[in-house]
Amino acid sequence: MQPPADDSFLTEQYQRFHGSLLTLAERYFNPMLRSRCSPEDIVQDTYAAAMKRVGYFREHPEVPMYCKWRTLLFQALGAAERRHLQSKKRDAFCELNLTGALGSESSPGSYFDRLAASVTSPQSKVAKMEEAELLMRELNALPPDECSVLTLRQLDGYSAAECTELLDMTDKSFNTCYIRALRHLRKRLKDLPEFRL
Repeated sequence: MQPPADDSFLTEQYQRFHGSLLTLAERYFNPMLRSRCSPEDIVQDTYAAAMKRVGYFREHPEVPMYCKWRTLLFQALGAAERRHLQSKKRDAFCELNLTGALGSESSPGSYFDRLAASVTSPQSKVAKMEEAELLMRELNALPPDECSVLTLRQLDGYSAAECTELLDMTDKSFNTCYIRALRHLRKRLKDLPEFRL
């Protein structure tokens, strides 16, 4: 059973998960936002959103606390992209970093080189997006504990030890849940033609 969610409890939980949230924000941070905000700003926005939604942390005690923070983080990432990249005002896509040295990681040329290296055909991109959408639908259909375990371990790349700490699970219960979740997901995916080998 989770303790009641109040300001001091949320602050304590924020301090506990801050490093993990920052790592996640850095992993999923859109490089086009670098001139406007940083991953740390996203984590701060997550905390501000949490303080406005104390009731959210009281609901669904079966969902691990870290997963609730993770959800708010992705909402903050989406809000930052909408605010900075989809606005009709100053276009972030037209901004260039003129202070960066030529060839440095922050120079416009290096960004476009990385962008060109990652180009795939439109058909491949659509197929990958459809597969990802199907996979997420099937993953979200799993019980909450199994979904949380697979999301942190496979999608976010946390180690088993980090997952047990973030989800407040023992090693044995995590391993059991992880194996069960893989089995259930494999069973759900085998009937889909996109995932047949």
